Amino acid sequence: MKNHLFKHISWIFLSFVFSLSLVAQDDNAVGSWNVVYANWKPNQQLFWYNEIQYRNHNLLTSFDISSYRSGIGFNNKKGSAYGLLGVLTAIHENDQEQLVNRERRIYQEAGIDASLLTKSVFETRLRIEQRFFNHHKFSMRYRLQLKVEHELPLTTKYMIYPFISSEVFIQNKEGLFNQNRTAVGLSFSHNNLDASLAKQWQFLPNRKTKQQLVLKLGFNF
Repeated sequence: MKNHLFKHISWIFLSFVFSLSLVAQDDNAVGSWNVVYANWKPNQQLFWYNEIQYRNHNLLTSFDISSYRSGIGFNNKKGSAYGLLGVLTAIHENDQEQLVNRERRIYQEAGIDASLLTKSVFETRLRIEQRFFNHHKFSMRYRLQLKVEHELPLTTKYMIYPFISSEVFIQNKEGLFNQNRTAVGLSFSHNNLDASLAKQWQFLPNRKTKQQLVLKLGFNF
C-alpha cells in the first residue's frame, strides 16, 4: 500500500514540476541539455566512460555548448565506490558576438553510493577540474543525489528511479561560489540501457536562475 501510494505521489509531483517549467517562466526560456553516454566494462572493476553533450539556450534552438568527455575509471569490489581520471573538450558559442571558443579540461572524479533503506540510495560525487579556457582555471563540484528504486509491476527487468540531486560548484577565480544545480527527475533502466528526464535549475551568484530540461540516454557494455 505504501509503495503504491509513493508511486502515485512521485508521478503527480514530477508532472507538476515539469508543467511549471513550461508555463510559469519569467523572462528566461527553458533550455535543453541532451546527453548520450557509453560505459564499457572489460571486467567488474575497470571501466571506460565516454559522453557527448549538446546544450541549447531554448528547448530546440539557440546553440550554447557541445562537449565530449572521456575517462578511465576503477570500481571497488562491491561497486559502491569509484575513481575516474579523464579529459574533456568543449565548444562554446556566443550568439551576441558570434564567437566560437574551445575549451579543454583535465578532471578527477570520485563517487560513493550509500544505501539508507532497502530501495533508497544516496549517491555522492566529487569532481575536480583544471580548465584551460583563455586562461587556466581551477574548479571543484560536489553532488549529492537521492534515488529510490521501484520495479515496474510487469517484470523485474525494468526499473524506475525517482531522484533529486543538488550540485555545488566552487572556483578559484571570480568569486568562490560559481553556481548550484538542483534537479528533480525520473530514471529508467532495462538491461544495458539507461534513460532519464529531469528538470534542472541553475542558481548563479548574480541571483540569476536558468532552467533546463535534461535528457540522458546511456549504454552499458
